[in-house]
Amino acid sequence: MTTSLKVAEVFGKPHYDVLKAIRALDCSASFREGNFSCTEMEVQAGAVKRKSPMYLMTRDGFTFLAMGFTIPVK
Repeated sequence: MTTSLKVAEVFGKPHYDVLKAIRALDCSASFREGNFSCTEMEVQAGAVKRKSPMYLMTRDGFTFLAMGFTIPVK
């Protein structure tokens, strides 16, 4: 298992772009349900705490998602 946050960090992408990519995946509903689970995390935005979406994903889900990404050169 991994998270959309970790994927964003490793690929050097903004988290909202990873969330958008997950939502736009061209896959069956059963694949999406079996490999991606939407949850919420609490984030600090200045003095305010708010809830923000995050996905948990399986190895298969990660592989399917990452096929469309490139690794940044450092």
